Amino acid sequence: MDTLDYLSDRLDKTSDSIFLTDLLKNEDIKSRLEMINSEIDIHLGKDGEPKILYETAKHLLKAGGKRLRSLLVVLCCEAVGGDITKAVPFSVAIELAQTASLIHDDVIDEDTLRRGVRSTHEQFGHKMAILAGDLLVAQAVKMIGSLGTPEIIVQIAEEGIRMCEGEAADILLNADNPNAMTIENYLEMIQKKTVSFIKAATSVGASIGKGTKEQISSLRRYGENLGFAFQIRDDVLNIISSSDISGKDEYSDLLSKRCTFPLVHALDKSSPEDRERCLQALSEGDMSVALHLVERTRAIPASIEKTTEYIRKAKATLKEHDFVNAHLLEQVADFVLQRLH
Repeated sequence: MDTLDYLSDRLDKTSDSIFLTDLLKNEDIKSRLEMINSEIDIHLGKDGEPKILYETAKHLLKAGGKRLRSLLVVLCCEAVGGDITKAVPFSVAIELAQTASLIHDDVIDEDTLRRGVRSTHEQFGHKMAILAGDLLVAQAVKMIGSLGTPEIIVQIAEEGIRMCEGEAADILLNADNPNAMTIENYLEMIQKKTVSFIKAATSVGASIGKGTKEQISSLRRYGENLGFAFQIRDDVLNIISSSDISGKDEYSDLLSKRCTFPLVHALDKSSPEDRERCLQALSEGDMSVALHLVERTRAIPASIEKTTEYIRKAKATLKEHDFVNAHLLEQVADFVLQRLH
């Protein structure tokens, strides 16, 4: 069995006993996503000049996506007894800001696919893509500023700053900088790059719902653990999932020499000689050595185990308070653990 067959087989065996959650099968979650998408559709109906700029900005929004962060805004508002209709506009603002980060991320990484369609810069060019991302950020700030309190604006801005810091750390943390490729540095990087904005979604939602400090703190920790699990799962899927399923470029993380959990786990479990050989090969554009080490060190099962650990922690925080919709937040956590795209 070759390396890629091995990896896919390992994922299949790990998932044999797991019911692969489809969020849309839950009518309560489906209805909340429909509210969010209806509000996004209203936003998509608004145009400005030049039209090509707005068409570019809407490209990924029209392609869909998991809407995880926007869903968390609504669910965390509901969790503390808040009115979810007040949270929906904020969820759209979060979705706009998140989409902007994806557009810019694809430009940086030179990825060609996102959400099953051509990446924005591939479709409209680099210059228009960068401007479209800037436009979405400005639109998000306008929406939050017109509806929110200064505290909520500061919350989102602070996590946005951390996300930018994480993106910069991700650029610097690669196979060309071998000493930095450690599990500790990886976790610090994704805490800023991915975790920060998921935490923002949970705390903004709970704040809109007028949750207590203790409730907001618990939901932030729920979001933090969810964020770590989400990114590690993403790293796994980039190796074992085809572009037809994931909607992204296959092996893009390894091809761009990025630091991922399976890779740093494999490096951590390898000899200094194998570690050096792997990183040298990645620097030269050869990912075969890395894939072999991922197989030999059982990095995929280890990654899934780590993801499961974070999901357990996320669910544990939900038991700290009598959240109205804890079962829905638990189902979101299951989706993050089991998703195939």
